[in-house]
Amino acid sequence: MINPIRADRASRRHHSSTGIVANTAMTGSAVTTKAAIISAPTTKPLVTGWWSMSQTPGHCADHVRTSLPNMKFSGFGEHAIDFYDGLVVDNSKAFWEDNKDVYLGDVKAPMEALLAELSGEFATDFGSAKVFRPYRDVRFAKDKTPYKTHCGGVIEQGRGGGAYYVEISPAGIRVGGGCFHLEADQIARFRAAIAEDVHGPSFEQMVTKLRRSGWEILGERLKTKPKGYEADHPRIELLKHKSLYAARTWEPGDFLHERECFTRVRKAWRELRPLNEWARDHVGISIRSA
Repeated sequence: MINPIRADRASRRHHSSTGIVANTAMTGSAVTTKAAIISAPTTKPLVTGWWSMSQTPGHCADHVRTSLPNMKFSGFGEHAIDFYDGLVVDNSKAFWEDNKDVYLGDVKAPMEALLAELSGEFATDFGSAKVFRPYRDVRFAKDKTPYKTHCGGVIEQGRGGGAYYVEISPAGIRVGGGCFHLEADQIARFRAAIAEDVHGPSFEQMVTKLRRSGWEILGERLKTKPKGYEADHPRIELLKHKSLYAARTWEPGDFLHERECFTRVRKAWRELRPLNEWARDHVGISIRSA
């Protein structure tokens, strides 16, 4: 059971009809909490974005290659969302140490199992599965909170050349794929392929299809045309991108703790396969990481 969780939070998010919240007694400015399991309605969570929860995701050293367990994924643990709800409010070593067993059992172990099972279909020719470390790199950050308020996992060969991403956070489950954080050599190849009459239109069709299917198309963009390309190029809006990826989120619900979570992620990753294969074939990993 999670403890302690401050109860002066403006709103609570719950992943099912039951969840861990805090009973609160207030004396002056002091707040004391006692964890309890109660029924609570679901409220709409904040969607925070792919690979951008707590630090610049271009830090490739941030994720750790893991020896994934050979077990079937059956859903995230009962208190996975509540763990991160609490961490958002109390991002401290004390909270982390008090609730580390919940992180390991309800979050990390299921994430490893999910990636291990998906690897059989998606990692055969697309790199390996990795679970991101829970610690933030705060060396140059103004925000010194030590822990990420999400857990992410990815299958990729290297940053930018396509990726299959999944994340659990207070917002729910987020999946994504495409070209994130491109280095200069990757941006050059990305734009050259888009500008071509063969590979460019196919990429444009992929992006259009994903957007019409409900995917968010995200990424860093220039405000003006990139150097070397005409303003009237038929794909100038795509050429303005310095990165481009697709993402979608499912708010917390019962599915998160069931086999349906695996089914949703697998279906979404299959929809991303053409985009990721295009990125692998025409962008690839950076020469800086080769």
